[in-house]
Amino acid sequence: MTAAANHDPVAQLEENEERILRVARAKALNNLTKNPSSPNVDAYQKANRVYEECLLKKARSQGAVDERVLSLWGEHLSLVSNDKFKQLLPKVSQEHREILLSLEKSVQESLERSRKNATEQTVRKLSKSRRALEKTVDELWDRYFVQDRVFKNRMEVMEYLQDLGYGVQKSKIYNDCKTGILRMQPDKTILESSIRDYIRHPESGLIKAAELGEKKEAEDLSLEKLRLEVANQRIKNQDLQLKLDRERGRYLPRDDFEMELASRAAVLDSGLRHAVNIRAAELIHLVGGGQEKRAEFIKAFQEILDEQLNRFSSTRTFQVMLLESEQSKDENDDSDESNVA
Repeated sequence: MTAAANHDPVAQLEENEERILRVARAKALNNLTKNPSSPNVDAYQKANRVYEECLLKKARSQGAVDERVLSLWGEHLSLVSNDKFKQLLPKVSQEHREILLSLEKSVQESLERSRKNATEQTVRKLSKSRRALEKTVDELWDRYFVQDRVFKNRMEVMEYLQDLGYGVQKSKIYNDCKTGILRMQPDKTILESSIRDYIRHPESGLIKAAELGEKKEAEDLSLEKLRLEVANQRIKNQDLQLKLDRERGRYLPRDDFEMELASRAAVLDSGLRHAVNIRAAELIHLVGGGQEKRAEFIKAFQEILDEQLNRFSSTRTFQVMLLESEQSKDENDDSDESNVA
């Protein structure tokens, strides 16, 4: 009993009434669990409705409960008080009855949490648990009370599924009937309820053509994304390898390499020009020329040198022809002779 109820006779009466109704509901639920007869179902529904209406009336009068919770609360009362819920409890199997009562208990617990603290999380959980109960009630109602359409053979089932948009073939229908994924009656007919179970079965693998197209498109996009990731990773690996090779001295930066070539070319240019100027008379004498041609010889040589250095400085790609040396040729000849011998 709360501290407020100790000083307020009306509040004390209300709290006592709530406690009595809660005990009555728990007793009715216990009787229903032991014996799911129609009278016990009626007794439980009545006790549950009176108890929930008592709480709902109290909450509305106090104005202490979030409007979203009040709305979901009212929807839940309508659901557990309707004829579907009443007729299902004594009709369904023990397993399905336990599922129904477990889902309803989950809604009641979510309601209790939402009444005390209506946060986004508690209200969302209340809405989710109420929808789960409603969905289960509808599915079980279809299973136990809706008149089943009877399909004469598996070909009719295949055509029916194809009309629904599933790209299923005869071989799959036959295999799934053989494994029990699609249930057949003793006379080889198939009920529509069995087909609904077949569609929902986790091992049926049924996918509508439109969904299959979306799935394939998603898989293609995923594959293309994977290819791009692999290509990007390959580039990163190449960059890392190049960086490692540079650190190990296997490669020089292009600017450093070109600077080295320019320095060597400058040394070569200066050395050749100096050598020709110094030895021009000697070179002319070697070829039997007259020394009066010395100036013309040096000029001609310098023009040839300038031309070749210009080509060297402007060319990005060089083609080098390797000629077989005389020593290598002699070695090959010796090898041929030894082979003949």
